[in-house]
Amino acid sequence: MPKDTHLIDLNDIYVDYAGDGVLALENLNLYIRENEFVTLLGPSGCGKSTTLRIIGGFVKPTQGTVRLNGEDITDMPPHKRPVNTVFQKYALFPNMDVFENVAFGLRIAKVPEKEIRERVQKMLDLVGLSKYGDRPVDSLSGGQQQRVAIARALVNEPKVLLLDEPLGALDLKMRRGMQEELKRMHKTLGITFVYVTHDQEEAMTMSDTVVVMNDGIIQQIGTPQDIYNEPKNAFVANFIGESDILPGIMHEPYLVEFDGVKFPCVDKGFETPEVDVVVRPEDIKITTPEAGMIRATIEEVTFMGIHNVILARSENGYLWRIKDTGSWEEGKAVGLVIEPDGIHIMRKPVSEDEMPLEEVEAIEEEGMEDET
Repeated sequence: MPKDTHLIDLNDIYVDYAGDGVLALENLNLYIRENEFVTLLGPSGCGKSTTLRIIGGFVKPTQGTVRLNGEDITDMPPHKRPVNTVFQKYALFPNMDVFENVAFGLRIAKVPEKEIRERVQKMLDLVGLSKYGDRPVDSLSGGQQQRVAIARALVNEPKVLLLDEPLGALDLKMRRGMQEELKRMHKTLGITFVYVTHDQEEAMTMSDTVVVMNDGIIQQIGTPQDIYNEPKNAFVANFIGESDILPGIMHEPYLVEFDGVKFPCVDKGFETPEVDVVVRPEDIKITTPEAGMIRATIEEVTFMGIHNVILARSENGYLWRIKDTGSWEEGKAVGLVIEPDGIHIMRKPVSEDEMPLEEVEAIEEEGMEDET
């Protein structure tokens, strides 16, 4: 588990690259704890890589401060920060073998040769390349090259390892293998990892904390379980996994109406009765029409391997997306059952995919309190 000590603090960060008022980051406040594995998650252009580069010193914020262990490092150049970065493009030296690629930073720092050999070999052992030291890097597979890049970043013993979509160039099987390797390295080394990806599965499987971003604004901070099970707004619910999102009416605490039916739920405390309701496809059970809470007709069945994706239209016209392992036929009348803990209620935002800044800030504070 990560320590409670704040290692990195980003305070009131704004980034305006062109100086035209179009912000890459807007009032970003985030802390990262010592030994934590934090993933910045969001679509292209959401500001996640900019946030990473601010931590690394490659981008200076237009406004705001960056602190490391309480020290203001906003103006500190990258090479003086105890931070190393692994990029999607590995930037290995083709004229050097694996050993010399990993040793490069140590030689620049004029570390004694005996210590170089010990530290490089330790890193090669860690990444599973102990017998590859004398091989040319261009003879390695993509996954092996990625391991060399990680070893080169770690050999200087940074306090923080920044990883900017490092697995994007790998195929699915190799990417999953590297995810497991990175988790193992994080536990072994006990340093802070800050990881950038647009891949929800990577974020969910690897992280202690996920920071969901959109349009330069943090939408939600929390554990993978919190992000998936308790999305704070429609953007998070749609971006993390699949969801049915539809309007509802909160008649009283623990009772919500949607698709023309009143359902017991586990939520309360909404100021207005108009809400949005989120239901995950795997939380909908198919039964007989008589036993169902909603009556529907199956319109489409798609085989997905371990489950089927079923589209079923209710009597009130809503098209439900369901994941089910049973065998169902198109045109069949069915009933749908949704248990209270499968229903998540959200306040209606001003727009469909973004909450007001003050509400987002409140969410950030709430998320940070939940983490401590």
